[in-house]
Amino acid sequence: MTTTLTMRFFRSGMGDQQAAEQFSTAFAAFVQKRDPAWGHVVIAAGIHGEVLNPPKGDINLHWWWSGSDREDWLKQYVETVPVKPQAILCTSRKMFDHARKLNLKALYLPVATGREFYPMDLPRAGVGYCGTAGHKDAAQERCMIAPAREYGGFEWLTNVPGGRPALNEWYNRKAVCLGMTATVTQSWGIVPTRTYEVLAGANPYVTYRHPTMSETLGFEYPYQSATPEETTAWIKELTDHYEAHKRRFARYSRIVQQYHTWDHRMRTLAYFLDKEL
Repeated sequence: MTTTLTMRFFRSGMGDQQAAEQFSTAFAAFVQKRDPAWGHVVIAAGIHGEVLNPPKGDINLHWWWSGSDREDWLKQYVETVPVKPQAILCTSRKMFDHARKLNLKALYLPVATGREFYPMDLPRAGVGYCGTAGHKDAAQERCMIAPAREYGGFEWLTNVPGGRPALNEWYNRKAVCLGMTATVTQSWGIVPTRTYEVLAGANPYVTYRHPTMSETLGFEYPYQSATPEETTAWIKELTDHYEAHKRRFARYSRIVQQYHTWDHRMRTLAYFLDKEL
């Protein structure tokens, strides 16, 4: 039986598109090395659009990678979707626990980074944020973006014509990269794809304070901010004293590339499908 993949997802930001494309690449590479004979695998990812009406496959999964402000969203989805998922792939521990409380078969499977993101050892200058404009709440923008603009040399990237290789180079040329997470996404404990991409390249990264950042990454992550003053202080520290922090970000890169790649997630999913479905 030939193994094929169909993904249905609703693109609400740059991260959704990146995640779907990079996971599909990892899936194809895995199947090429060892066809597991799963047949037609259908993964519906997110909470809107085509996700609500996925085609029937030999294996149907729902990848819950977007937060919802409705506590009962998953319960209603499973009860009303025409093709029931055989398992829920959960991008946070909170989501995993929620799915298990509903007596659903579940796998903890966060998003990750692709092999295109790695250290390039390029000259660094300026502060950058990559993400869809208007996709984060105003309080986070006041905390992260406003101080960066005042500091100077700030660039907000909303489109990457050169694709992932160009994005990796862009990260590697910034003295500091900034991170934000949609409020509802953060409330579910989801760490976004951008975090893994930036850290895979050993890039200095300051993110809006996230309740599960350290737990999800598997190491204590101190470069977080809850106020504009903290953001300014981190930007100044990393810009003025980059060499003092360089070794730490190199260690983060090694950990992310070992445990948080799409290839690693694919192996985790394969083990689950072989053992549980």
